[in-house]
Amino acid sequence: YTNIVEALLRFSAVTKGKILLHSACLDIDGVGVMLSARTDTGKTGTILRLLREQNASFLSDDMTIVDTDGVARTFPKPLTISQHTLRAVQADDLTPQEWRRLRLQSRLHSKEGRGIGMWLAKSNLPIMAMNALTQRIVPPPKYTAGRLVPCTTTDSVKVRELFIIQRSDPKLEPIDLDDAVAELLANTDDAYGFPPFATFAPTIVMDGMGWAELRAREEQILREALMSGIRVRRLGSDSFDWADRIPELLDGLAEMDGAVIGVAG
Repeated sequence: YTNIVEALLRFSAVTKGKILLHSACLDIDGVGVMLSARTDTGKTGTILRLLREQNASFLSDDMTIVDTDGVARTFPKPLTISQHTLRAVQADDLTPQEWRRLRLQSRLHSKEGRGIGMWLAKSNLPIMAMNALTQRIVPPPKYTAGRLVPCTTTDSVKVRELFIIQRSDPKLEPIDLDDAVAELLANTDDAYGFPPFATFAPTIVMDGMGWAELRAREEQILREALMSGIRVRRLGSDSFDWADRIPELLDGLAEMDGAVIGVAG
């Protein structure tokens, strides 16, 4: 699904003036907050903590529909729980049987497990059949947000704050328009790295636009969305504490050293 159907939906959205961005999105006290990161950084765990601790409303965890006005809309998709995300799930959220199954599932479907899959994909092996068999034997650990933490959901919100989170020394810094566009698209591409998308992508034609034109239009939509008044900042952490720091930044309790991206970029 992810690397065929969803990948096609990504570019189908472009033909309608929207993008499907690899990101999570919440409404925190009326403020649209979006998180982007490379796969398996800690985005899902951060979202679960913000839902639990900040009484936020949930839009999306993995992919978000965004238009040129910077309005985010929910993309219905369950959360995938990786190994490091387990720390954000409380013991009473799941049954003992679910916990035992989740520990195995989260290890197999973690970044390391996908890395093995990517290595196999470079060999002359039927990787799609192998992947289907693996998922049949050990299904991916997928849960709805409401199954893991009591929360409300919302359909749309105007995004005001966008954090690109990363594992690094603690840092908070603004990101200019060009760098933000490049990094957000790179993070989205990272979500579609598993075959067969890379093979058939150059042959895609939608609404009269070929691959290069679709990519250029996607970039333009994202650029316009960011210029609608979204502040983009990089938030580095070496202790997975993004869920502690983000509310402080929204409340003005910590230094806010990024500027809103305006028309001038």
